[in-house]
Amino acid sequence: MFADSLLISTESRGRSPLQKRSLIRLRTTVFWLATLEGQDPGWSLQLTPQYVVPMIRIPRSYVRVTRTGADGVKRIAFIGYVAEWVPDDASKTVEVKARAPESLILDDVIVPFPPPLEEHVAEPQVFEFWWKQLHYVFGLPNPRKFPPLTDMLSPDERVTVERYVYVAAELAGSGLLNALQEGFNVRLPEGTYGPEEVVRDFSRTDLQVGFAGLLRQCDSTKERASFHRVMGILTRKADAVHDDAREMRLAHLKAWRDAAKKLRLKSLNQLIRDKLVADEGLLAFAYNEEHSPGYLLSLYSYGELIHWDSDKSAVVAEFGRDPYIESDRRLAYLDAASGLAHLYMGFAELARAAVGPVPTPKR
Repeated sequence: MFADSLLISTESRGRSPLQKRSLIRLRTTVFWLATLEGQDPGWSLQLTPQYVVPMIRIPRSYVRVTRTGADGVKRIAFIGYVAEWVPDDASKTVEVKARAPESLILDDVIVPFPPPLEEHVAEPQVFEFWWKQLHYVFGLPNPRKFPPLTDMLSPDERVTVERYVYVAAELAGSGLLNALQEGFNVRLPEGTYGPEEVVRDFSRTDLQVGFAGLLRQCDSTKERASFHRVMGILTRKADAVHDDAREMRLAHLKAWRDAAKKLRLKSLNQLIRDKLVADEGLLAFAYNEEHSPGYLLSLYSYGELIHWDSDKSAVVAEFGRDPYIESDRRLAYLDAASGLAHLYMGFAELARAAVGPVPTPKR
């Protein structure tokens, strides 16, 4: 490498359709000047060549950035692939444009059905972005094609299903899920030895609180009209109907149930990386996220956004000692919560197909 230094521009865990420079739901953008000599004690950079498999769009190189936080723990701040090298002979620098792992699959994935509850969505490109990821990982069947269970539900059961669909439709129209920007930027204007600048770009607190409350109604097993309650109702009814579509119904319900279980254990981003490692041999992406989605949902819901539990709020407060970690953990929560929310909205579309027309909010 001829350059005296590298200018690295990364789009981390990108929140946009591929090959659009203007990011949708930006996770992190890191800009800094990394000299080839020495190493900053807080940030470190690794550029490693990667084998290119013929006929598969595999990156040649990847970028791994680590950061040591205020707690003294060294963590991966960004890992992605090198999308473009732009040399500048005059300044003897190379600008490296890196993208997040999920960017590898978004151009090629075609979801065979429109985003669920699309009539309530203000920004369809955001929902398409999420559903390409969900389809890549799970390949779920079209929820609108679920064979109906006409006249099988009791009045109380139907009310429960209708309530679930109504709340899911409210989620689909929520300001947070339709936000075009959600995340934070990190800049090192003085180079790797200078101070960080963390610029937050999250939805307002009232939008986060409203989103958390709606999601809890779909997610919590204690809620009367949750995903879990509706799944139980539809599974029992599907099992009781002995027609030609019985096995299809049960298989579809199991697929959605299994996907929801996995998304509470691992984020969608983690599951995408796991699949890229397993299917494409991209070992550069093989690392485990620090906290599970289930933990983050409980932490932020009951330590800040809905309730103020003493133990959970203390953990959230501890994150605040380091502005980068505070922003990174909040975005990890929003990533995890958004993945589950989109799955629950998809299941609401299935429930609507199962029981027939149900009332939803008017926009």
